[in-house]
Amino acid sequence: MPFYERPEVTITDMREHGQIGPSMAHLLEDEGLTNVSDFAYADVQAISDALGGMGSGAPELVFFARNQLRLSCPECGALNLLYSPDRDHLGQGLPSPIECFYCDWEGSRAEVRAQQITNYVTEIQGVGPASADQLADAFGTVWRVVAANPKEIVEQTSLSVEKATVVHGHLCKSIHPELDHRDDTPVQKSTVESHPLDREDVKILIGEIQQQTRLDQEDAEWYVKATCAFREAYPDDRLERIHEAAKELTKVRERITNLKDERREMHEWTTIEMEGGEKIQIREFIGDVERKDEINDKHDELISRRDSLQQTISDELDRFLDCNQLDFDTQKEAIIAVRAVFDQELSVPVRGVKIARKLGCSKGYPSEFVLEHFESGSAVIPKEYVRKRTTLSDQERRAILERDGSKCIRCEGSGELEVHHIIPVADDGSNEPDNLATLCHDCHLDAHGGITLSHEVIYDSREEFWNWSK
Repeated sequence: MPFYERPEVTITDMREHGQIGPSMAHLLEDEGLTNVSDFAYADVQAISDALGGMGSGAPELVFFARNQLRLSCPECGALNLLYSPDRDHLGQGLPSPIECFYCDWEGSRAEVRAQQITNYVTEIQGVGPASADQLADAFGTVWRVVAANPKEIVEQTSLSVEKATVVHGHLCKSIHPELDHRDDTPVQKSTVESHPLDREDVKILIGEIQQQTRLDQEDAEWYVKATCAFREAYPDDRLERIHEAAKELTKVRERITNLKDERREMHEWTTIEMEGGEKIQIREFIGDVERKDEINDKHDELISRRDSLQQTISDELDRFLDCNQLDFDTQKEAIIAVRAVFDQELSVPVRGVKIARKLGCSKGYPSEFVLEHFESGSAVIPKEYVRKRTTLSDQERRAILERDGSKCIRCEGSGELEVHHIIPVADDGSNEPDNLATLCHDCHLDAHGGITLSHEVIYDSREEFWNWSK
């Protein structure tokens, strides 16, 4: 049942409960407005003229009162059955707690305002409660949605540009007719909107995401569409350049790791006894000196090549964000595009702080989105909707400690051992053994830049982590 057809009270009921004063009640009744819906949906200018005796502030009071009256009880759905005994008149706003005339519901102002957004938004064909919930979470009140613009709505929710424009225009016209002069011209379609995808493989991926995450169908469709659109819109030659650089970078990092392992095997720890009986361990070289020099030279050469490839990828990221073939309507779309294209090719996701620095957004925002892999494909989705276990079980922790000899891999200490995620969970790091390492508490703290419980680390890749640890 539409909210404007639900049970309601009369203007007389409102006067008796102190929601409006006697003068306003008589003026409204004289105009034939006897029920709440009569007032809530009447012509605003006609009411303003009828209440002209209230002074120059009458129109604004009418706008305020008219929309307060379109509130309904979240429990029984009754229209404007909300009041508080200590409320003198409508102009004072909604007090808290708020009570219902017809049922025993009592709640907060936030709940009622969220319901008001739902009442307005669900009048629009194709816009469901999920979109209303997002608007309520992001803006709080219907007035703040009106004060925003379609771009801000898209930025703070997962609504498409087209849907945000329709919602905003509908609210402007419904709430305050004088706001019709606002520019409601649809925003120029971004890459996401201009690349409709209606393929069977995409539909399968959307269904799989709904089953394995907490995204509803509407949101799953948008994120899959965004992921695919940016991959398909970026020029093939630029994608190939990213692919080749990422592929070579992976091989170079593997060779650097192998050289370090070989160099490490040229040393062994020897225990010596000092004067006074104190025993200490020293690292003694036992390998071939010529081979050691060859390793060092090759290592320096590979480090230089690694840095060059990383710079190539960084330059490609700049070109990607400035590409004429891509139109990012919001920072969120730009982040999704980077994750969709670069994280697909790189063995390690682009660090959130690097994306934030290039986009000028908050450091933590890019890390809120991750590229998730499914059986039928991959898509960038909000991390908060991923059903993913991020904590280690006791069995997993013991396995890593045993693998590392129950000592810190950096200082070889055995006190206060902790298992460290080399690629942080916040950057989509997994619980796989190759992403875990044993560190003592102090070294673990150093790895996070000296900040307890920080999601940031002082290195950019697994290879740099192992270099730091040795």
